[in-house]
Amino acid sequence: MTFEYTGRHVEVTPAIRRHVEEQFRKLEHIFNGNNVPVHVILAVEKNRQTGELVVHWLDHTLTASDTNADMYMALTRAVDKIGKQALKLKKRIIDRKHNARTDRSHTSTGANYQRAALQREAHDRRRGRAGSFRET
Repeated sequence: MTFEYTGRHVEVTPAIRRHVEEQFRKLEHIFNGNNVPVHVILAVEKNRQTGELVVHWLDHTLTASDTNADMYMALTRAVDKIGKQALKLKKRIIDRKHNARTDRSHTSTGANYQRAALQREAHDRRRGRAGSFRET
């Protein structure tokens, strides 16, 4: 992951950098070790400390922001929000791939169902069954 930091009315200290990068290490398994650009924006207004994260991943933009009296807590909560968004996106993409239909333009679903029903009936006739139950 590549990190870019912006401080608005606040200096970005090495301790804040370490904290953010440590929090994102917990999410590496979600991003599959890809080089994901992360933009961290820190802002201070009176007693409000805001941490905002912008992540560009898989042609999507994930954003999270949190305001707290403690900058570290705001950043931790924003990273958690990014983690939830990334999991939701990853699950949606995986489900889309697993539920993809093959090209069935030459047959319809109804025709497949009828063909299967005829095959079951033929199988039952060969076995000497009448319908779906055995005669004794």
